[in-house]
Amino acid sequence: RAGDAGGPLVVAPPHRWAADGPAAAGVLTALTSLIDDGRIAPTGLSTLIDGAVQAGGTQLFYPPQAGGAEIPGTVVSGVADQVRTIEALRAAAEARTGVGASPADVFDPLVTGTLRAVSSWWRGDPARAEREETVVADRIAEIRASVRVVEPPSPYSLGTSDAPLLITVANGLPVTMNVRVVLSSTTGLRVAPIEVQAVPPRGRVQVRVSAQVTRSGVFSVDAGLLTPDGVALGPDTRLRVRSTVYGTVTVWLTAIAGGVLVVLVVRRVLRRLRPAAAAGPSGGPGPGSGPGTPPDVPVPPGPAPSGRVHGS
Repeated sequence: RAGDAGGPLVVAPPHRWAADGPAAAGVLTALTSLIDDGRIAPTGLSTLIDGAVQAGGTQLFYPPQAGGAEIPGTVVSGVADQVRTIEALRAAAEARTGVGASPADVFDPLVTGTLRAVSSWWRGDPARAEREETVVADRIAEIRASVRVVEPPSPYSLGTSDAPLLITVANGLPVTMNVRVVLSSTTGLRVAPIEVQAVPPRGRVQVRVSAQVTRSGVFSVDAGLLTPDGVALGPDTRLRVRSTVYGTVTVWLTAIAGGVLVVLVVRRVLRRLRPAAAAGPSGGPGPGSGPGTPPDVPVPPGPAPSGRVHGS
């Protein structure tokens, strides 16, 4: 009131306050009544500090021992990461009328739970602050793991190069989640881009993935889930793929082996035909010979004729 001595009044609960909800509401209600009656005027703390500095007042002094008893910086940064993860999960959730719960019902309690780790109650007790942070971190991990790719009971068998992969995605949350399936890059398997899928609350969807296989054999592929903003959900699932498709290298080797075989067969046939063709004009039967014609008798070698004829 005008004329009262003294400076501004700071109203705040003590650091270790064991009041319950109704008691805290009573304090706020009393302050509201004083403000409405004009008996006190709320003023921001920054305004008071700026006024004290301009009036030549002393700066606020924070004792080093008090700073040493603050909540550890690792806990504060961990809580900040938790809040960002929760908001990313909230952005991937979708509220559908009459189906499941709302995103606020699922994620608001988590945000409230993060505040416990940075409560001033844990000043001087960093181990307790870290334990409170771990409680919320474990709960966030459980929520992320509840949206996952289901491991198939048997390997995928692909008989053609463009056979699709049918991947089942399960959602254990009471709210619809929009997810994106991601497959790890593997030699011999090319996957087309996969669209975002809406998985119903506590339900499953089967995603048809267009894949192209370029080799045969058995190999493994890791399948994971991401939110549309890129936050990882459940742990990756190992998928086994058995392909009976002949790869490009195998096809080329088969074609080359077939070409070599054809060349060898042609060469063998030509080698058989050459002696037969050579025997026809030299030592084979002539054109006028028949079944009754005796074969030619070779003339034994003798002295060459001298050129003189002896008559009788």
